[in-house]
Amino acid sequence: MKRYSAILLLTGSMLISTQLMASKKDFTQYVDPNIGYVSQLLVPTYPTFSLPNQMLRMIPVKADYIADQLTAWPLLVEAHRQKGLMQMKVSLGEVNNETWKRKMTIDHDLEIVRPWLYSTFLVKDNIKVSFTPSKKSAVYKIDFPASTAKNILISGSDQMLVQKPEGNSFTLEETISYLVRGIIPTERTMKVYCYAEVTDEQGAAHQTIRISAKNNKLVITSASSAKETVVLKYAVSYISTNQAKKNFAMEMAGQGFDAIA
Repeated sequence: MKRYSAILLLTGSMLISTQLMASKKDFTQYVDPNIGYVSQLLVPTYPTFSLPNQMLRMIPVKADYIADQLTAWPLLVEAHRQKGLMQMKVSLGEVNNETWKRKMTIDHDLEIVRPWLYSTFLVKDNIKVSFTPSKKSAVYKIDFPASTAKNILISGSDQMLVQKPEGNSFTLEETISYLVRGIIPTERTMKVYCYAEVTDEQGAAHQTIRISAKNNKLVITSASSAKETVVLKYAVSYISTNQAKKNFAMEMAGQGFDAIA
Protein backbone atom coordinates (compact mmCIF):
# COMPACT_ATOMS: atom_id res chain seq x y z
CA MET A 1 0.00 0.00 0.00
CA LYS A 2 2.82 2.37 0.90
CA ARG A 3 4.49 1.50 -2.39
CA TYR A 4 1.38 2.49 -4.40
CA SER A 5 1.01 5.70 -2.38
CA ALA A 6 4.61 6.63 -3.17
CA ILE A 7 4.03 5.98 -6.87
CA LEU A 8 0.88 8.11 -6.87
CA LEU A 9 2.67 10.89 -5.01
CA LEU A 10 5.59 10.80 -7.46
CA THR A 11 3.24 10.79 -10.46
CA GLY A 12 1.28 13.72 -9.06
CA SER A 13 4.48 15.66 -8.45
CA MET A 14 5.62 15.05 -12.00
CA LEU A 15 2.28 16.23 -13.42
CA ILE A 16 2.39 19.40 -11.34
CA SER A 17 5.97 20.09 -12.42
CA THR A 18 5.06 19.55 -16.06
CA GLN A 19 2.10 21.95 -15.79
CA LEU A 20 4.26 24.61 -14.12
CA MET A 21 6.88 24.31 -16.85
CA ALA A 22 4.19 24.55 -19.54
CA SER A 23 2.65 27.63 -17.91
CA LYS A 24 6.00 29.44 -18.14
CA LYS A 25 6.46 28.64 -21.84
CA ASP A 26 5.76 31.43 -24.30
CA PHE A 27 3.14 29.98 -26.65
CA THR A 28 2.86 33.23 -28.64
CA GLN A 29 5.76 31.98 -30.77
CA TYR A 30 3.29 29.62 -32.44
CA VAL A 31 0.92 32.40 -33.52
CA ASP A 32 1.35 32.82 -37.28
CA PRO A 33 -0.71 35.62 -38.89
CA ASN A 34 0.24 34.31 -42.35
CA ILE A 35 -1.97 31.22 -42.02
CA GLY A 36 -4.70 31.39 -44.67
CA TYR A 37 -2.92 34.14 -46.58
CA VAL A 38 -2.84 32.08 -49.80
CA SER A 39 -6.42 31.15 -50.69
CA GLN A 40 -7.50 28.45 -53.16
CA LEU A 41 -11.19 29.37 -53.29
CA LEU A 42 -12.30 32.31 -51.17
CA VAL A 43 -10.80 35.74 -50.45
CA PRO A 44 -7.43 35.33 -48.68
CA THR A 45 -6.88 36.57 -45.16
CA TYR A 46 -4.32 39.25 -44.41
CA PRO A 47 -1.89 39.29 -41.47
CA THR A 48 -3.26 41.85 -39.02
CA PHE A 49 -0.98 43.50 -36.49
CA SER A 50 -2.88 44.55 -33.36
CA LEU A 51 -3.40 43.81 -29.70
CA PRO A 52 -6.41 41.61 -28.82
CA ASN A 53 -9.72 43.49 -28.94
CA GLN A 54 -8.08 46.89 -29.54
CA MET A 55 -8.92 49.42 -32.25
CA LEU A 56 -5.42 50.12 -33.65
CA ARG A 57 -4.85 47.67 -36.51
CA MET A 58 -2.38 47.63 -39.40
CA ILE A 59 -2.31 45.51 -42.57
CA PRO A 60 0.37 46.10 -45.25
CA VAL A 61 -1.25 47.14 -48.52
CA LYS A 62 -0.43 44.66 -51.29
CA ALA A 63 -2.27 42.29 -53.63
CA ASP A 64 -1.66 39.08 -51.66
CA TYR A 65 0.98 37.16 -49.73
CA ILE A 66 2.77 36.02 -52.88
CA ALA A 67 3.25 39.60 -54.10
CA ASP A 68 6.73 40.95 -53.44
CA GLN A 69 5.76 44.60 -53.81
CA LEU A 70 4.10 46.83 -51.24
CA THR A 71 1.93 49.84 -51.98
CA ALA A 72 1.92 51.35 -48.47
CA TRP A 73 1.50 50.84 -44.74
CA PRO A 74 -1.66 52.45 -43.30
CA LEU A 75 -1.66 54.20 -39.93
CA LEU A 76 -5.05 52.62 -39.19
CA VAL A 77 -7.27 49.94 -40.71
CA GLU A 78 -10.82 50.90 -39.84
CA ALA A 79 -12.77 47.88 -41.12
CA HIS A 80 -12.46 44.33 -42.40
CA ARG A 81 -10.97 43.98 -45.91
CA GLN A 82 -10.21 47.69 -46.14
CA LYS A 83 -6.85 49.10 -47.28
CA GLY A 84 -6.62 51.42 -44.32
CA LEU A 85 -6.39 55.15 -43.74
CA MET A 86 -3.52 57.65 -43.97
CA GLN A 87 -1.25 55.40 -45.98
CA MET A 88 2.50 55.71 -45.47
CA LYS A 89 5.46 54.86 -47.69
CA VAL A 90 9.19 55.59 -47.60
CA SER A 91 11.67 56.69 -50.27
CA LEU A 92 15.12 58.08 -50.93
CA GLY A 93 16.05 61.14 -52.96
CA GLU A 94 13.87 63.84 -54.45
CA VAL A 95 10.09 63.54 -54.00
CA ASN A 96 8.05 63.89 -57.19
CA ASN A 97 4.77 62.60 -58.62
CA GLU A 98 6.31 59.24 -59.51
CA THR A 99 7.54 58.78 -55.94
CA TRP A 100 3.96 58.66 -54.66
CA LYS A 101 3.04 55.98 -57.21
CA ARG A 102 6.15 53.81 -56.90
CA LYS A 103 5.75 50.43 -55.18
CA MET A 104 8.30 49.05 -52.72
CA THR A 105 9.98 45.68 -53.32
CA ILE A 106 10.40 43.35 -50.33
CA ASP A 107 11.92 39.95 -49.56
CA HIS A 108 9.65 37.51 -47.70
CA ASP A 109 12.65 35.76 -46.15
CA LEU A 110 13.66 38.99 -44.41
CA GLU A 111 10.23 39.66 -42.84
CA ILE A 112 9.23 39.25 -39.21
CA VAL A 113 5.49 38.65 -38.84
CA ARG A 114 3.97 38.51 -35.35
CA PRO A 115 0.66 40.02 -34.16
CA TRP A 116 2.58 42.54 -32.02
CA LEU A 117 5.59 43.07 -34.29
CA TYR A 118 6.11 43.53 -38.03
CA SER A 119 9.38 44.15 -39.82
CA THR A 120 10.27 44.11 -43.50
CA PHE A 121 13.21 45.11 -45.71
CA LEU A 122 13.04 47.08 -48.94
CA VAL A 123 15.66 45.38 -51.07
CA LYS A 124 16.06 48.13 -53.68
CA ASP A 125 16.39 51.03 -51.24
CA ASN A 126 18.11 49.19 -48.37
CA ILE A 127 15.48 50.49 -45.90
CA LYS A 128 14.15 48.52 -42.93
CA VAL A 129 10.61 49.31 -41.76
CA SER A 130 9.30 48.02 -38.41
CA PHE A 131 5.91 48.41 -36.74
CA THR A 132 4.47 47.63 -33.31
CA PRO A 133 0.93 48.46 -32.08
CA SER A 134 -0.47 49.55 -28.74
CA LYS A 135 -4.18 50.01 -27.88
CA LYS A 136 -5.01 53.29 -29.63
CA SER A 137 -1.50 54.14 -30.80
CA ALA A 138 1.44 52.61 -32.63
CA VAL A 139 5.06 53.12 -33.64
CA TYR A 140 6.83 52.89 -36.98
CA LYS A 141 10.63 52.67 -36.91
CA ILE A 142 12.43 53.28 -40.20
CA ASP A 143 16.13 52.51 -40.53
CA PHE A 144 17.45 54.55 -43.47
CA PRO A 145 20.79 54.02 -45.22
CA ALA A 146 23.18 56.84 -46.02
CA SER A 147 21.47 59.09 -48.56
CA THR A 148 21.15 62.75 -49.48
CA ALA A 149 17.43 62.73 -48.66
CA LYS A 150 15.31 60.26 -46.68
CA ASN A 151 11.53 60.58 -46.89
CA ILE A 152 8.38 59.38 -45.13
CA LEU A 153 5.29 60.07 -47.24
CA ILE A 154 1.72 60.00 -45.93
CA SER A 155 -1.33 60.44 -48.16
CA GLY A 156 -5.07 60.17 -47.71
CA SER A 157 -8.35 60.74 -49.48
CA ASP A 158 -9.27 64.05 -51.09
CA GLN A 159 -11.01 64.95 -47.83
CA MET A 160 -8.01 64.38 -45.56
CA LEU A 161 -6.86 67.53 -43.78
CA VAL A 162 -3.29 68.09 -42.65
CA GLN A 163 -2.93 70.73 -39.97
CA LYS A 164 0.18 72.91 -40.04
CA PRO A 165 3.07 70.92 -38.52
CA GLU A 166 4.58 72.30 -35.32
CA GLY A 167 8.20 71.33 -34.66
CA ASN A 168 8.37 67.53 -34.84
CA SER A 169 4.60 66.93 -34.48
CA PHE A 170 1.60 67.03 -36.80
CA THR A 171 -2.10 66.14 -36.84
CA LEU A 172 -4.29 64.55 -39.50
CA GLU A 173 -8.05 64.51 -39.93
CA GLU A 174 -9.56 61.96 -42.29
CA THR A 175 -13.22 61.57 -43.36
CA ILE A 176 -14.54 58.13 -44.27
CA SER A 177 -17.87 57.03 -45.67
CA TYR A 178 -19.59 53.71 -45.04
CA LEU A 179 -22.91 52.09 -45.90
CA VAL A 180 -25.32 51.04 -43.17
CA ARG A 181 -27.21 48.04 -44.51
CA GLY A 182 -30.84 47.29 -43.81
CA ILE A 183 -34.27 47.83 -45.33
CA ILE A 184 -33.16 51.34 -46.34
CA PRO A 185 -29.36 51.37 -46.86
CA THR A 186 -27.91 54.67 -45.68
CA GLU A 187 -24.49 56.17 -46.34
CA ARG A 188 -22.86 57.78 -43.34
CA THR A 189 -19.61 59.63 -42.75
CA MET A 190 -17.32 59.81 -39.75
CA LYS A 191 -14.04 61.47 -38.77
CA VAL A 192 -10.75 59.86 -37.79
CA TYR A 193 -8.16 62.00 -35.99
CA CYS A 194 -4.44 61.34 -35.67
CA TYR A 195 -1.70 63.01 -33.63
CA ALA A 196 1.92 62.08 -34.37
CA GLU A 197 5.49 62.92 -33.38
CA VAL A 198 8.74 62.26 -35.24
CA THR A 199 11.77 61.41 -33.06
CA ASP A 200 15.04 59.51 -33.03
CA GLU A 201 15.51 56.17 -31.23
CA GLN A 202 16.07 57.94 -27.91
CA GLY A 203 12.83 59.89 -28.21
CA ALA A 204 14.45 63.26 -28.95
CA ALA A 205 13.26 65.50 -31.77
CA HIS A 206 15.30 65.21 -34.96
CA GLN A 207 17.27 68.34 -35.76
CA THR A 208 17.48 67.55 -39.49
CA ILE A 209 13.80 66.68 -39.99
CA ARG A 210 11.56 68.91 -42.10
CA ILE A 211 7.79 68.34 -42.21
CA SER A 212 5.81 69.87 -45.06
CA ALA A 213 2.14 69.51 -46.00
CA LYS A 214 0.22 70.21 -49.17
CA ASN A 215 -3.44 69.39 -49.71
CA ASN A 216 -3.96 65.77 -48.59
CA LYS A 217 -0.27 64.82 -48.50
CA LEU A 218 2.44 65.06 -45.85
CA VAL A 219 6.18 64.75 -46.45
CA ILE A 220 8.72 64.14 -43.68
CA THR A 221 12.28 64.61 -44.98
CA SER A 222 15.66 64.29 -43.30
CA ALA A 223 18.48 66.28 -44.85
CA SER A 224 21.18 64.27 -43.06
CA SER A 225 23.36 62.25 -45.44
CA ALA A 226 24.39 59.68 -42.80
CA LYS A 227 22.61 56.49 -41.78
CA GLU A 228 19.65 57.39 -39.64
CA THR A 229 16.75 55.87 -37.71
CA VAL A 230 13.49 57.80 -37.73
CA VAL A 231 10.69 56.89 -35.32
CA LEU A 232 7.10 57.85 -36.08
CA LYS A 233 4.87 57.58 -32.99
CA TYR A 234 1.17 58.33 -33.28
CA ALA A 235 -2.26 57.85 -31.71
CA VAL A 236 -5.74 57.90 -33.23
CA SER A 237 -9.24 58.79 -32.09
CA TYR A 238 -12.76 58.79 -33.49
CA ILE A 239 -13.70 61.68 -31.18
CA SER A 240 -11.33 64.62 -31.66
CA THR A 241 -7.74 65.73 -32.14
CA ASN A 242 -7.49 66.49 -28.42
CA GLN A 243 -8.56 62.94 -27.62
CA ALA A 244 -5.90 61.60 -30.00
CA LYS A 245 -3.33 63.69 -28.09
CA LYS A 246 -4.59 62.27 -24.78
CA ASN A 247 -4.31 58.73 -26.15
CA PHE A 248 -0.75 59.55 -27.24
CA ALA A 249 0.14 60.88 -23.79
CA MET A 250 -1.29 57.79 -22.05
CA GLU A 251 0.37 55.19 -24.25
CA MET A 252 3.35 56.72 -26.06
CA ALA A 253 4.87 59.40 -23.81
CA GLY A 254 8.36 58.30 -22.82
CA GLN A 255 8.01 54.93 -24.57
CA GLY A 256 10.41 53.68 -27.22
CA PHE A 257 9.84 51.12 -29.97
CA ASP A 258 11.37 48.18 -28.09
CA ALA A 259 9.40 48.95 -24.92
CA ILE A 260 6.09 48.96 -26.81
CA ALA A 261 7.00 45.76 -28.71
